[in-house]
Amino acid sequence: PYLSFSPISGTLSDCGEDGTETITVTYAPAEVQDDDYTITVWDGKTASLKKTITVHCTASAPEQTMTWNQTFGTKLTTDLITFDATTDAVRTEENPYPVVYTTSDASVATIINGNQLNILKSGTVTVTASQDGIDGKGRQRYNAVSLDKTITIDKATPTVTFPTTTPITYGTALAQSQLVGGSAKVNYQGVETPLNGSFNWTDVGQFKPAGTQSYQVVWTPENTVLYNSVSGNVSIT
Repeated sequence: PYLSFSPISGTLSDCGEDGTETITVTYAPAEVQDDDYTITVWDGKTASLKKTITVHCTASAPEQTMTWNQTFGTKLTTDLITFDATTDAVRTEENPYPVVYTTSDASVATIINGNQLNILKSGTVTVTASQDGIDGKGRQRYNAVSLDKTITIDKATPTVTFPTTTPITYGTALAQSQLVGGSAKVNYQGVETPLNGSFNWTDVGQFKPAGTQSYQVVWTPENTVLYNSVSGNVSIT
């Protein structure tokens, strides 16, 4: 059922002056497979068998090409990345030929929603986009293709509002001044999100001289896997 002939099957030929005839056989299977066929040639006048030929037909999957033009550079642990690789395979509802994404290190990032990168920590991860060329009935209709992208991920640095301080007297250690209020937030996957963390003096052993002075405070995130610490100065009177 996958063979076609030129001249078409059933055509009568006088084979020309040299007694030969060239027959072109085209093999076009519904799926990629090799097969053997027997071709018979009959004498159209006497209805006698003239020749039987067995041919081995080899099929190869047509090429499909993948396009993935995104560039990523360095991303942050707060980013949500959506991938858009495509191929030129002819798609239908029955044969969608989806592009599948995988990551080289699931501890750094995983794939969610089919085509999005869910970042779990800083590091480097390679994302592979692949299309296996198999149709909805499990038949190999195209060659398999894939492309890789390597993405570097850094910890995100939150936006910090530093606390106020309670007054302390001359010669008192900084540890005696309380840090009041303060907050940290980050844009996490497009949503402004408050973060848990703590404020502490960088050097609690310092002693305050007379007058208003400025001292360094550090905010430390509860989640140190995703976020950087942030330092800033606050004043004490």
